[in-house]
Amino acid sequence: MRTINSRDEELLKCCYEHNFLLFEHVADGFFEGKTYQSGWNRIRDLRGLGLISCESNAALGQRKVLRLTKQGEKYVQHLDPMPVRQKEALSLATFEHDVLLLSVRQRLMKLWDGKWIPEGALKKQDFIEVPDGIVVFSSGKRIAIEVERTPKGKTRFMGLLDRWRKIDVLMVLYVVDSPKMFSILKSYLREGPTDVAFGLVLWNDLKAGTPVVWTPGEPIDLFSVRTL
Repeated sequence: MRTINSRDEELLKCCYEHNFLLFEHVADGFFEGKTYQSGWNRIRDLRGLGLISCESNAALGQRKVLRLTKQGEKYVQHLDPMPVRQKEALSLATFEHDVLLLSVRQRLMKLWDGKWIPEGALKKQDFIEVPDGIVVFSSGKRIAIEVERTPKGKTRFMGLLDRWRKIDVLMVLYVVDSPKMFSILKSYLREGPTDVAFGLVLWNDLKAGTPVVWTPGEPIDLFSVRTL
């Protein structure tokens, strides 16, 4: 069994900051270009070290869910992770949203040279509207990330948009997983505040490449640059 390396530590920190990983996140985020088996072998090693558990839940579609053990949590504490509360159980109501959010994080971190701050860490600060995550660049510029899978009522959503006026971000970027959601949010954003920059992108397009970001004004090329 090998000793813990820097890739292992990044994997463990990511698991800590999101409270779980699926193997698809392990393969895409930490073993890209490697064989499927090499990723599983390393997870087996981390399980052997007592740092990770592998759970299977019928309510989650029998997918293998990787979570830190108590020993794993203690180990990660020495790696200076974001201060995210560790949950005893995952929320079934938000699980699919959280799976997509993890995938969005990993994709953006391949494209951008920034630091991801997860929602769980942001809740410990005074944010009038807490996004799913924020990407902070070395320049100090920040982009708030929101993942939307199910439509909110227009009145509620417009209220959320209005609260972004009080948060210092360069843009609020919405990532949606269906053309239907794209159309709904496009209509909402067109009526939103004009003094806040809002952007919208379809997940399948972002996953496959570097699409331009739709905005209520002109489209913006955000993903072909490493930093802002």
